[in-house]
Amino acid sequence: MSSNPRKRKIDEEGRVFNESWTFDYFVISHADSALCLICHERIKTLKTFKIKRHYESQHKNYFSLQGDVRSNKISLKKSVSAQQKGKPPIDGEFVKECMIKTVKEICPEKLSLFQNVSLSASTVTKRKEDLSGEVFSTLSEKEHSFQYFSLALDESNDILDTAQLLIFIRGVDKNFQVVEDLCALRSMKDTTTSENLFLEVHQAVNNLDLCWAKLKSVTTDGARNMVGSKTGLLEKICNEVVHGTPPLKFHCIIHQQVLCSKVLKIS
Repeated sequence: MSSNPRKRKIDEEGRVFNESWTFDYFVISHADSALCLICHERIKTLKTFKIKRHYESQHKNYFSLQGDVRSNKISLKKSVSAQQKGKPPIDGEFVKECMIKTVKEICPEKLSLFQNVSLSASTVTKRKEDLSGEVFSTLSEKEHSFQYFSLALDESNDILDTAQLLIFIRGVDKNFQVVEDLCALRSMKDTTTSENLFLEVHQAVNNLDLCWAKLKSVTTDGARNMVGSKTGLLEKICNEVVHGTPPLKFHCIIHQQVLCSKVLKIS
């Protein structure tokens, strides 16, 4: 008979999630593990001391609510996490729900006013279109007076894993008035090569009727398709500036900090 029997694996021990952990340590059951509602870290071992150790070492000093306040906070975070895991809510309905819960606690006598606010999907869409048109119109008027401008580009994936390219612009006029705003947000439905990104940036700049010769710097997240020495997005932008000095190239300091924190384990 073997003296060294096969060790049991964690998933063979039949451990189950204890509902009291949600109130005590801000975790919920998710995919056969515990999901922290504060930092969204998964705790695979369903044991009290593991759950407690994570909470006390990571969050106790910063997140130690008690009583009904703590219970309400957990309920709100569970609602948000559930929405993130499943079908995303309609923005207006979700905001209205949060508003109503807040008003019930702060000024319940005003509850009827908030309940009558229309935030249906069609209403929210219409208001977004109106706001977008107004912002674009205002930005276009200001940018005609730019003496110089710079761009900041960032590409990231949304919850549906669709790449989104954000284009921020900062410009200065002859009176040294600085304007900074979101120039465009482009959904990259297919590939995210440097050529695809350049076409979106080119269209955004041309839509605002800006002169490429006034572009003085471009900041990116340092990805290969952004900074490739021969075919990267930055090179394509520099080639577009045929008149004047090529723009300066910067690596976003926030992205550098994130990269450093992954190596240095900065909490």
